[in-house]
Amino acid sequence: MFSEIVEFAPLDPWARRRLGDVYRANGWADDATREYQALARLRPDDPDVLLLLARSAADAGRTDEALRLESRLAETDSADVESGSSAVARLWSLIRLARMKLAAEGDATKLGEIARRERSTGILRDLPAVFVALTWKHPDDLPELYVHLPSTPDETPFERAPLRADDFGIEAARVREWDDEAIKISVRRSERDALRDLDAELLIVVAPGTSEERILRRDISLTRDERRFDFTLGTDGSLASAPIPHGEADATP
Repeated sequence: MFSEIVEFAPLDPWARRRLGDVYRANGWADDATREYQALARLRPDDPDVLLLLARSAADAGRTDEALRLESRLAETDSADVESGSSAVARLWSLIRLARMKLAAEGDATKLGEIARRERSTGILRDLPAVFVALTWKHPDDLPELYVHLPSTPDETPFERAPLRADDFGIEAARVREWDDEAIKISVRRSERDALRDLDAELLIVVAPGTSEERILRRDISLTRDERRFDFTLGTDGSLASAPIPHGEADATP
């Protein structure tokens, strides 16, 4: 059924991208890779295709391949560039390496290998005190990440995460300095009438790349009744969360 998207337009880049995204969202990573490879032939100079191939490779368990593709992109711009394909590649590499560390927790040998790989990617340059990222798989989902930074008055509204690449399933924020105040984080869905639940992952890296690094991960399901989750990152590294009742989901903190 999905293949009908490209059946009558095999040379349409949009159709290939759409079909690949749908395959990947449904867990068919190899099928997604095939469509993205076809897209690469149609758009050989488009750097975004490498990001798509990296996502499908990671979903298929080929994380090293994903990191290599992202590394190729990351090297095309300096580390302080925060937009474009190279910036998105660096964000995804940081997330993938953090996930690898969580999976290898307690295994000193594997953690050492990951640390060496991390140094080779170049993502350790210009790291923040705290990195917050929201990721999701389905191309039609548009969850939103908001952050209330330390030293900001409580009555000040949350600010939308500034690093956004919805086409590649990620929003992120960097907290440059963090002392002794909690950081408030909010994950929301904005579409009111969607019947399908929206699944996302919140990943937080405290003191990335240092001996004090701490990684926190939460799976989130946003439904019609639970359309916002608020979190508080304590100065001790704890993460408290609470769903927001349906009637209060649009209230500004």
